[in-house]
Amino acid sequence: MGFKMIKERLEKLRSLMGEYNIAVYMLTSRDYNLSPYVSDYFKSREYMSGFTGSNGTLVVTRDEAVLYTDSRYYIQAEDQLNGSGIVLYREDEKETTPIIEYIVNHVESKERVGFDGRTVSASFALNLKKELVKKQAELVCDIDLVSLMWEGRPSMPSGKAFLHSLEYAGEKSESKIKRLREALKEKGADIHLISTLDDIAYLLNIRGSDVHSLPVVLSYLIVTQNELVVFMDSEKLDEEGRAYLESLNAQILPYDSVYTYLSNYDGECMSMLLDTKKVNYRLCNEAQKRFAVTDDKNPTEYFKAVKNEVEVKNAKRARIKDGKAVCEFLADLKKNISKGNITEITASQKLWEYRKAQGAFSVSFDTICAYEAHGAIVHYVADEKTDAQIKDAGLLLIDSGGQYKEGTTDVTRTVVMGKLTSFQKKCYTLVLKGMLAVAFQEFEEGTLGNVFDEIARKPLNEHGLDYGHSTGHGVGSFLSVHEGPNGFSKRNDVEVAEGMITTDEPGVYLEGEFGVRIENELLCIRKANGLLGFEFLTMVPIDKEAIDFELMTSEDIQRLNHYHKIVRENILPIINDEAREYLLYATDEIKI
Repeated sequence: MGFKMIKERLEKLRSLMGEYNIAVYMLTSRDYNLSPYVSDYFKSREYMSGFTGSNGTLVVTRDEAVLYTDSRYYIQAEDQLNGSGIVLYREDEKETTPIIEYIVNHVESKERVGFDGRTVSASFALNLKKELVKKQAELVCDIDLVSLMWEGRPSMPSGKAFLHSLEYAGEKSESKIKRLREALKEKGADIHLISTLDDIAYLLNIRGSDVHSLPVVLSYLIVTQNELVVFMDSEKLDEEGRAYLESLNAQILPYDSVYTYLSNYDGECMSMLLDTKKVNYRLCNEAQKRFAVTDDKNPTEYFKAVKNEVEVKNAKRARIKDGKAVCEFLADLKKNISKGNITEITASQKLWEYRKAQGAFSVSFDTICAYEAHGAIVHYVADEKTDAQIKDAGLLLIDSGGQYKEGTTDVTRTVVMGKLTSFQKKCYTLVLKGMLAVAFQEFEEGTLGNVFDEIARKPLNEHGLDYGHSTGHGVGSFLSVHEGPNGFSKRNDVEVAEGMITTDEPGVYLEGEFGVRIENELLCIRKANGLLGFEFLTMVPIDKEAIDFELMTSEDIQRLNHYHKIVRENILPIINDEAREYLLYATDEIKI
């Protein structure tokens, strides 16, 4: 996208801001359900800025435009914004002016700040509103200015809903709804508004294809002790789907009618539970007119984080399927790299072919296939402009995953393509040590996620290295690859509980040089000694050619050997003949 075009769009937007008497306008990267990934229809911020990262907020004033994003995207944003006139604000850095403070600083008394309130969280908007009151400034949340100028805007998603059967879900929807109603009683709430698509999909045991890489269907949900109201456009339901929802005694209303439903509500329920971080401002605004709103997490968020026995069994099946696909891909890559005709994009496409052959529904996120310097861009995704040829030298970072009916996968391997420097090996080894240290922890109930973040960073920190992203995130069951509330990060204060699946993915990134990340998915289990611990789910070898064994302790080596033994036992019996030699070599025991 040309910078001239971006500048023209910004000027057109400022013209519309003048017509609507708006001093500051904000664009987010979210859809009406605040999904982490969105369909093309909702990429207004990308359309206006040219920045393609999944997280970012664009703020436009009369004479400035700034984009806030997190450390995963700093390098990418610098490149994509260069020449556009849009200034990058690094939101993870202490010296950066917080976005609310920036907006307030750029509005005068009685002026107006605008955004599409359907794409902004209620928590953010309410906090902004408090600050604007101090300046007697007004918040306008019902204007989508980009829709007035976006010619050829993609259409709204039109995917169909389908049932997620009991053989995969492991619990009937009726049972989940009963548990939710009991939780609402405990919280003293009469009515619950759910906007997060993965929570709705989990609770109703349905899936869809309305959001890229996330198998959900655009919808909202209202739950009371006696009612279940599903807001979903009728064309998304076939006869089976409609009959199924009706069997749950659900009332089915159009997707957009949720706003009028709330504003016209005349039932007996008075207290509403909703999560202002997960519900958009327009919804919350309507709800506050009719109900006493309690701001708290959706109970379903914790329900779905703790996998039941069926989900756990399926999770293991999904990782074996995925392990076979990734191992065969890596064998193919190693064998053919010297031919010189493999690029980041063609490698990503090849990896998807292997996953598709294993029955994958889709990728679980856009594949990060990043060669050498691109590996330092944490969430790099190759395009026609950046697509690099992969050579038989250096490191290739591949972070990818698949959506299977049995589960959602996420695995990162940094692969040796050829000769490495001693510093590359050092970085790789320190990342590996941190990953293994987390995976082999045993701990008491009540241990918080932030504990494991510290453990993973320790080997790197001892050598003056670190990384900007969290160490791990929860993973769904044929749902979101980034799922809360569990995770390994500095700020995560959620207890790690039996049945939770969390990624373990430390890394190190040297801008302009290379990046290293090694990621496994871990299942929290009860150990024989009564403590909690982890079981490996990911079944893909770790490239031993990048290890500096002088930095590895005997315990590190024993841990890696143990992991590779599990991989070999699970994948060798099912791998294709062409990849057997690769797998045997990759999982061969390291002699201490």
